[in-house]
Amino acid sequence: MAAVTSFPLPGMGRAAVAGPAPGSGPGHWVGAPSAALDRDGTFVVAYRVRVTDQRGAATVVARSADGERLTTVAILDKARFGAMSMERPALVRTRAGRWHAWICCHPLDQPGEEDRMTTAYATSEDGLVWDWHGTALVPRPGTWDARGTRVTAVLPDGRATYDGRASKEENFSERTGLAHPTGRPGELVQDGHEPVSDARYLDVVPLPDGGYRLYYEFPLADQSHELRTELVPAT
Repeated sequence: MAAVTSFPLPGMGRAAVAGPAPGSGPGHWVGAPSAALDRDGTFVVAYRVRVTDQRGAATVVARSADGERLTTVAILDKARFGAMSMERPALVRTRAGRWHAWICCHPLDQPGEEDRMTTAYATSEDGLVWDWHGTALVPRPGTWDARGTRVTAVLPDGRATYDGRASKEENFSERTGLAHPTGRPGELVQDGHEPVSDARYLDVVPLPDGGYRLYYEFPLADQSHELRTELVPAT
């Protein structure tokens, strides 16, 4: 089968709920997933659970044989780390060698404007000590992503997705945009002038047959969020 040539996005496959919202209404979210394919062909998925009175309450680590039905392996509560919040986890299987990370940064130079987002690029030989290489993706003034750009997935060929929003009021309601490499290590630039999905925190797992398994956080009508997955088959 041939590989998918366009970027794999929500809506290209059949969506299934991998993790239901933990309650009704704003602030009840499950999502911000990170996923990897294990050696035996099964999936390992880590995601964040948030409820109204506990920002970023816990990170859940789960396994799945089919990519849809998740079995919890561990729950890491924020109290375990003395943290105010648990944010998006980062899960990857890698051979010994170079690591690459696109890291969401919130500028703190203006009080009350800390929701702003950019993405930086860093590399590491062991996953513990990191070398920072500067900003990888920046917002575009006057556009739908003027307030923030948070890289969420990077394919092996360098194409990427990111979460963007136009204003402070859209915080927690980011949408997905596309980006491509500029030619400088880790640096990206936006594709197009509109978002391509209402999902946020999209993660993309390339499959051996040329298809992809997607995981993403999706908003519901009552403003809660659920964790969804899709299989985008090879063509």
